Amino acid sequence: MKIALIADPELPVPPLLYGGIERIIFMLIESYVKLGYEVSLFAHADSITSAKLFPYKGKTSTNKIDVLKNVCLINAELFKNKYDIIHSFGRLIYLLPQLPFRIQKLMSYQREPTLSQIRRATSLARKKTLSFTGCSAYISKQIAPIASAFPIFNGVDLMTYIFKETVSPDAPLVFLGRIEPIKGTHTAIGVALATGRKLIIAGNVPSEYQEYFNEQISPCLNDQITYIGPVNDAQKK
Repeated sequence: MKIALIADPELPVPPLLYGGIERIIFMLIESYVKLGYEVSLFAHADSITSAKLFPYKGKTSTNKIDVLKNVCLINAELFKNKYDIIHSFGRLIYLLPQLPFRIQKLMSYQREPTLSQIRRATSLARKKTLSFTGCSAYISKQIAPIASAFPIFNGVDLMTYIFKETVSPDAPLVFLGRIEPIKGTHTAIGVALATGRKLIIAGNVPSEYQEYFNEQISPCLNDQITYIGPVNDAQKK
């Protein structure tokens, strides 16, 4: 089986620090290769992968010229060589030139889906060739009335981390994730204050949520509640 995997261009696969989607893509690739499948990856040029890498020329998912460059790169390869399935974790527009054709296409959402885009894509796609997944039932249920959609929960490489059955009574609480309202960093702070427990906050602050960090997170930082920034896998462990 020949598989094309599509990532967004901002982060390499796997990422050094933040990048949950890129970790999932890396896990899929390594598992597919072990099974003997042929895998191509469209991703950041710094990606380190067992797949055949097609490095993006466009650096962002928001600049229209960058998006066009990446659409051209992806589809030049997909039209040139025969693939059995295209699995995208990137922009839905990357699949646009492939929608009318028989090749199976799978679009996976790790964030809130844009339903208007899904409706348009489904109307353009050849029947029974475009499906969707969400990393939660909440996401997939939004898509299901429009198109074929399933919840596929994120996994973790158990070899990366060491399980500890017990922790010390004074172990701190930990918040790990993007620092933004939807992730609930402020809720974690509220739990720490209500329980008197220490809290370690780890993660990146997206530029569009710097004000949220400045107003709701930073004023709460002290000896009890600390922010250590983005962390790698070793630091997480």
